[in-house]
Amino acid sequence: MTGLEPILTHIAPFLLVLFRLLGLYFFSPILGSVIVPKQVRVHLALALTVVLYPVMPWVQQTEIQLEAFLLAPLCAMEMLVGYVIGWIASFPMISLQMSGVLMGRQMGLAMAEFYNPGTDMDSNVLGQVLFYLAVGAFILAGGLEVMLSALVTTFQTVPLGGFRVTDSTIDTILRFVVASYHIAVRVAAPVYCIIFLQTLGIGLLSKTSPQLNILSFGFPMRVISGTIGFLLSLTVMYAALSEEVQNVLVAIGDWAWSLSEAGAMPGA
Repeated sequence: MTGLEPILTHIAPFLLVLFRLLGLYFFSPILGSVIVPKQVRVHLALALTVVLYPVMPWVQQTEIQLEAFLLAPLCAMEMLVGYVIGWIASFPMISLQMSGVLMGRQMGLAMAEFYNPGTDMDSNVLGQVLFYLAVGAFILAGGLEVMLSALVTTFQTVPLGGFRVTDSTIDTILRFVVASYHIAVRVAAPVYCIIFLQTLGIGLLSKTSPQLNILSFGFPMRVISGTIGFLLSLTVMYAALSEEVQNVLVAIGDWAWSLSEAGAMPGA
């Protein structure tokens, strides 16, 4: 039993590192997508843990008691670190898909919604297009690298088992929740305005020519005008998306470094 003691002292810290990485691999965009099998995500997190653990700062490899009642809450808090990073990173995709759903329902595409495996929820065709546009912009901007780099940075700023939810964490999340709604409305605004003008025109036409069957061409005109407006405003949408992605990536890095100033208490 004496020969196993040096190994047993590393099991608990190794598990904490693994759970911090699992939080990112299960709750972040792209890496945490349901398209990626859970076994693959677990194996990737385990492989990265094997690489990171030996080169971690010595102060991080503190002795932690290998007891289930003490280790379980610490593992949950470690997973929360990766979850926060992944949640912040997912805001551009969520906001763009939300704007697509809003535009699609105004255009009459609510009955054409289908399952989006990328977000594990229903979405219409516009929401799908904007979601994958956001995913592409996120990858091109180096989002995956920034997420992994920020998570590695947290090992320098937060001791294992020492993460606590602080006011700065809550403020960062709330700031991007508000920003996501702002971007969603901003992206959907051009199509909303076009649909409004088209509805106003159809209403005036129905008053001046009551004999016309408005329903026969009102709905197709709504879809056509909304689609044209959507295509014409793609450049503006991508500019707003790029700005939001850059803000999110900067915020992820800043949050990871700010944890050292939050006074996180190391675990027992």
